[in-house]
Amino acid sequence: MHSSHLKRRSQTAANLMWEVQKLVSTDDWLNTPERAFTLLRRLDEELRELRRDVVDELHADGATWDEIGVAMGTSRQYAWQTYSH
Repeated sequence: MHSSHLKRRSQTAANLMWEVQKLVSTDDWLNTPERAFTLLRRLDEELRELRRDVVDELHADGATWDEIGVAMGTSRQYAWQTYSH
């Protein structure tokens, strides 16, 4: 995995976040709640994949599960169980 992949995924997440912000900054989302939830679901999925990609890259670069867990604000065991594939 290369940082260009992370940049693309990060940009996709940022674009989705911008769409969510634009939608909820008006009352339009009240008329189309399914659109709001579709965007939020897509954003959630993208952030989940981005998190996994970051963990994969950190681990491939030599970070320990303990270091990854600390960076994530969780335990080594949780990080390993969740992301070790």
